[in-house]
Amino acid sequence: MILRPYQESALAAVWNAYRSGLRRVLVSLPTGTGKTIIFASIPKRFRMRHKMLVLAHREELLDQAAEKFAALAPDLRIEIEQAGRRASPNAQVIVASVQTLVAAGARRLEALDPAGISIVVIDEAHHAAAPSYQRVVEHLGLFEPATRKLLLGVTATPKRGDGVGLSRTFEQLVYQAELADMIETGYLARIRALRVRTNVDLDAVKEMHGELSEPDLARAVDLEIRNRLAVAAYREHAVGRPALAFCVGVAHAQHMAERFHAAGVPAAAVWGAMPRGDRARVLADLRAGRVQVVCNMGVLTEGFDEPRISCIVLARPTLSVSLLAQMVGRGTRLCEGKQDLLVLDLVDQSMRHTLRSTNDLFDLPGALNVNGVARLEATRRFQQVAEEHPWADLSGISELEDLRCVAQTATLFRFAPPRAIADDARLAWVAGPGGAETDFVLRLPEKRRVRIQRTMLDEWEVEIQAQELGPAPVIVGRERDRRRAVQVAEQEVMTRWADVVALVDTRARWRTKPASEKQRALLERRKIPTMPNLTAGQASWMIAQMGHGSSGVDRKANVKLLVGQEPNADQGLSLIGSV
Repeated sequence: MILRPYQESALAAVWNAYRSGLRRVLVSLPTGTGKTIIFASIPKRFRMRHKMLVLAHREELLDQAAEKFAALAPDLRIEIEQAGRRASPNAQVIVASVQTLVAAGARRLEALDPAGISIVVIDEAHHAAAPSYQRVVEHLGLFEPATRKLLLGVTATPKRGDGVGLSRTFEQLVYQAELADMIETGYLARIRALRVRTNVDLDAVKEMHGELSEPDLARAVDLEIRNRLAVAAYREHAVGRPALAFCVGVAHAQHMAERFHAAGVPAAAVWGAMPRGDRARVLADLRAGRVQVVCNMGVLTEGFDEPRISCIVLARPTLSVSLLAQMVGRGTRLCEGKQDLLVLDLVDQSMRHTLRSTNDLFDLPGALNVNGVARLEATRRFQQVAEEHPWADLSGISELEDLRCVAQTATLFRFAPPRAIADDARLAWVAGPGGAETDFVLRLPEKRRVRIQRTMLDEWEVEIQAQELGPAPVIVGRERDRRRAVQVAEQEVMTRWADVVALVDTRARWRTKPASEKQRALLERRKIPTMPNLTAGQASWMIAQMGHGSSGVDRKANVKLLVGQEPNADQGLSLIGSV
């Protein structure tokens, strides 16, 4: 089997990290890009002194891993440790159920000799912070400072749904590829999404551990009229497409399947406690085309691999981007004759909760309705307008059409209060696409940008982007503490671009004064909206964003235009220079 370039790169990143002294590393790739193939290639690429152990939590994941190992390393003895299946002492690769290993009284974990295992892989590693996984990792000695063993985690989700990071288990994220990049390079199917608006209000649904309470949610969404809306949307936009519908609760899955059947669409329901044989028959019928839509509750989000799926019905609201990515990812695999993936997104109402949609997978505003335009194309169009109108707050924009026109009159951005990012933050940060809890951006002249973003390892990653550094962003630091990350980022700005620091210095007294007439006149000539309470600080930032000035502009004249007054040393304006 020939590995794809990014799979080779991921393996190289793991090997290089190990050689540098790291022992517990993480790889993140979107669903459908072949994570299993990456770790199944390890026996042929790395020298295994002892056994290799693969940990997973679903039977489907165990069987898939064993099949990939058999295809890539047929000369190795590969066995499964799960329930009634026992791996023999001669097995070279053990694919094990974590639940089986830690089951009370079974003593399966104790039977694993730590000295006999040199490589451990955790599939769907966003679960690795769970006590069951921690117990296995500790038993195998992977936390010991002098260990020579390798722990590799692979995942398709950016973070755990409960907000618990993975820094306890893994030292570094060594390779990551984004969903948009995989679509752009042709390794995953294009995604289109249509919103199906409902009148269901979810404000009464409680939150538990960062997610909507399933009992409350099931009562709120398992309604005849809402189920009919989902079926009608499928029949209008996706009829004939093999589809998965994600539901809340067993009853909801069954009711949805019944409603599809009543509308003439062959459908069936599956759930966790369903007898294994019955579930296998439903999935076989789906693959054979005898069933068009499978309505599932909690069993097909991980480990289900059917490339023919070309429609996802999101009938299950969620607050988790990770869960959303898993659900949408069930349909992103490529297949002959498959043109794209159509996501039918049931959009409920809520003032209390931040409900996730496919927009969250592409850094698009939640309110933006792209009306079926391919998500990658919508992202390109939105980003272009955002770059041309960096002074506009586009978070509330609802229509992709006439985006530029809307941007012209959009509400002016507001700088994030310093305390929102760090008590001692000095520069004018704004909330980034990920939201004010995890993502901050500082925009500078000449399309330079600094971004601080929280990663799945509970680190704060400092990233800079500038034309003089090349087309790709450059990581300049990773810090456990957000305050320290802000310090690193602001020091980077002051060192690299000291001449423009005053433009984004929130402590400069001139910033709070009203914008000058010259500033307003220039903005109006550029057809940039000016508000009655526009400050000199906001105006200077906006002027800098549109690239005003050059090395040929007089320094004092340029400063005067930017801040609306003559520069004084005690106001910190001597740092501006030409922008």
